[in-house]
Amino acid sequence: MNIVQGEMTIRNIDASDARQLAEWWYEAGDYKRPVNQDDADAQLENIARTIKSDSEGERRRMMIEVCGRPVGYLTYARDSSDPSQAVANARICESSAQSGGYEEQCLNLLEDALFRSFGFDKVTIVDGSGAQVRVASREQWGGAGTKPSGYLELRQEKPEDYHAVEQLTRDAYQADNPYSPVNEHLLVRKLRDSPAYVPELHYLAESDGHIIGHIMYSRARIVRRSGGETAALTFSPLAVLPGAQGKGVGTTLMNFTLGKAARLGHRGVVILGQPDYFTRAGFHRAAKYDIKMPDGSSFDALMAYPLPDFALSNMDGEFYHDAVFDSLTAMEAAEAAKDFPKVKFSEPLPILILLERLAPAQRKKLEQLNLRDLRDLTRISERELAESAKISRQAVETIRKVMREHGLGWGESYAIKEAEKEAAAKKRAASA
Repeated sequence: MNIVQGEMTIRNIDASDARQLAEWWYEAGDYKRPVNQDDADAQLENIARTIKSDSEGERRRMMIEVCGRPVGYLTYARDSSDPSQAVANARICESSAQSGGYEEQCLNLLEDALFRSFGFDKVTIVDGSGAQVRVASREQWGGAGTKPSGYLELRQEKPEDYHAVEQLTRDAYQADNPYSPVNEHLLVRKLRDSPAYVPELHYLAESDGHIIGHIMYSRARIVRRSGGETAALTFSPLAVLPGAQGKGVGTTLMNFTLGKAARLGHRGVVILGQPDYFTRAGFHRAAKYDIKMPDGSSFDALMAYPLPDFALSNMDGEFYHDAVFDSLTAMEAAEAAKDFPKVKFSEPLPILILLERLAPAQRKKLEQLNLRDLRDLTRISERELAESAKISRQAVETIRKVMREHGLGWGESYAIKEAEKEAAAKKRAASA
């Protein structure tokens, strides 16, 4: 169970958090700081072993993060004398966060999750000494729980989610491409059976008990020209239901899983995606790390995210994703979509709509890119058009205007507006 509300994240603690917990316990006087490295290593191993024994819905330690920075932790456990009751405690350890009201916020979120997700009838909050602070009952929370508004629960996929996740993926990608059938739902199905699939990083986003988004990772590799290769990750699909887009769901899934990928020891993530969108999440042009496509090409839609910052430096190599990405056929995709509601396709938006609005010289430059549909432009960044294709600033403004007229977002100003929209949505959620 992992909960995100605004700038706060409450996530399951894993073994990689042992050192942070130990530091907090040393500072609080709960643990005596070891005098030599062997004792310190043994203590960390013991803490990590204890963390690994945690069980969802029974006993769990959870990290409290604010803007990605650990500030404290909470614990909950099923009461051995009354299995319908959970006992919980929170501790904000960083002094800079102790006046932010985070302890109360995270306890309210935890209470709701324990009622709704694990069926507890009562949650008792205790302080650091074990003394009772308050008791919340299921009845007080409106039967199934009166949920604090505006939070997402992130969890890993279960077999019973397969159909819903595949349909969500089809619907999300079809909304972005309403002119022809998509195949990303088939990619989800095939990736699950691929050795490259990384299930520990496949997370779903739930709101009010409904799945509204997910992100799926697989193993990739960077083959260096000097010989050898470097393991990397890629994610696709990243899908959010059309009605839930623009509210930070995709960004939340990215930030959460990138953080976990770093804690698991992965070196970096390389993706193909909309450059003006993903650069907001910290991705850079892969060319910055000397990473190119197998044919030697490089473009802004090929992006990389190092874990940590130095991990992808001077790769001088070519990016390869799993073969399943190149194995999708239209016939298979159509067969895989038969269980989903049928969609009505829209008329395409030929690139001629834009070309007719451009001056002859600019039109000729854009024609050289061999684009067929307006949506093809979403794969090209504003920087790329201006610097590489030598499209004038005036033409860029015309492109932005035409895209906007047809309900398509594009360009740096669009990315900034989307970021502002997501920030406002998160702020509303946090204050709700």
